[in-house]
Amino acid sequence: GDGHRAASPSTATAASPLVPTVERRPRMAVAPPVTVGSLYEVLGVERDSTASEIRKAYRKQALLSHPDKNPGDPVAEAFFHKVAISYAILGDADKRARYDCGEGSSDAELYDGFGLDAASEQFNQVFGQ
Repeated sequence: GDGHRAASPSTATAASPLVPTVERRPRMAVAPPVTVGSLYEVLGVERDSTASEIRKAYRKQALLSHPDKNPGDPVAEAFFHKVAISYAILGDADKRARYDCGEGSSDAELYDGFGLDAASEQFNQVFGQ
């Protein structure tokens, strides 16, 4: 070797920005958490919440994330779906007890077969539409 080295890519490229660009798009009234640890977190309630508190939290989150209020926003639609599933389980005493015991706690088990149609149907039942 003659001691000469090409400049490393990290020092040679000044064109790459240090700060990533942020995509601009309409935001939901309440941004959903990126990772949700539990159905209780989806609804924003504590584990010891009453059935009434869970229903109230569902109504609030469902209204904020409803696809009609967030047209063309796949994040809002996905969150609406999670909110509906969370309420379908936590709003039912038997399903809630099984969930609290750890049954069907994986996302695949919880969300399987519960599509957007089911989420919308549940919304209509709760809101009387």
